[in-house]
Amino acid sequence: MRCWAKLGGTRLGPEEYFAQGGRILARLEYDVGDEFLPLGGRGISRYAMHICNAGSAAPEPGGTPLVEAGGMLFKLEYLNPSGSFKDRGAFTGLPPTPSDVVVDSSGNAGISFTLYGRAAGHRVTVYTPRGVSEGKRRLLELLGAEVVFARDREEAHRMALAAGGVYVGHWLNPFFLVGVRTIAYEVYEEGVVPGSVIVPVGSGSLLLGLYMGFRDLMEWGLVDDLPRLIAVRAAGHDELFGIGGHCTLAEGLMIPSPPRGPEIRRAVRESGGWAEGVEDEDILEALKWSLKKGFIIEPTSASAVAVALRLRDRVEEPVLVPLTGSGLKRSETFLNK
Repeated sequence: MRCWAKLGGTRLGPEEYFAQGGRILARLEYDVGDEFLPLGGRGISRYAMHICNAGSAAPEPGGTPLVEAGGMLFKLEYLNPSGSFKDRGAFTGLPPTPSDVVVDSSGNAGISFTLYGRAAGHRVTVYTPRGVSEGKRRLLELLGAEVVFARDREEAHRMALAAGGVYVGHWLNPFFLVGVRTIAYEVYEEGVVPGSVIVPVGSGSLLLGLYMGFRDLMEWGLVDDLPRLIAVRAAGHDELFGIGGHCTLAEGLMIPSPPRGPEIRRAVRESGGWAEGVEDEDILEALKWSLKKGFIIEPTSASAVAVALRLRDRVEEPVLVPLTGSGLKRSETFLNK
């Protein structure tokens, strides 16, 4: 598959885009092909005909289980190699040649880019808020990242943009979305066409990747409609939909105004979806429910579970909930609460 970073009338391939520093907010444009052509295996390379800029470093992300619980379907993305769906985006979101790369992250994206970046010969610097969970900070250091602390998530973003090296953060990087699209492909290959997908939204890369993946399936004539996309936002940290309240636990959602905000709103609107907010009490109840079902997830993942439990009798079925990140990196949440 050929793909480009699209900025106005200009199209840049991955090598050209990263050669310019990666600091351009560009749309992902790609040639999806005439038909769905999955290959063998279970990882992301099963879709080699439909992804571009894929890395070759092991372990390969993808092929995560889809399980039923409570009348809903859960995609266990926290079982990817580093414990997050962001492994898929990091696998397709790095420069083709070894470079000094920088990324801003509240934890999971930094871990994913460090895992795959170091394996591919990149030097990785991660800018992260001082309040990042201890488990994530330690894992970043163990994986070999240079870690630089910022006051908050938005300052981390500004610092990463001002630093030297190639910026690969998923706030701007269009090629990150290439890998995330494959979640929709895997769900389809399990024989499931969801009526609704409940998606935690921070920067919006998961929602946009799912939107693109299901749109691809529509173009191939495999599904008739987009599923309804329901965006889950941290209450009091949302300028996209104006959701007030108070949330401190979902660190991955605390991005009030993500750069791809207009794209997020457009995808939600086109799918017939809407946004829901979560507060700490909602998340803690969802964490307890998830543990009883055998899902060891972090608070950001539990935000989607909270909304799924709230809406499960009011939205189109089947209801799909991606469980995005492992709770093993946030065990202090369970111990302290």
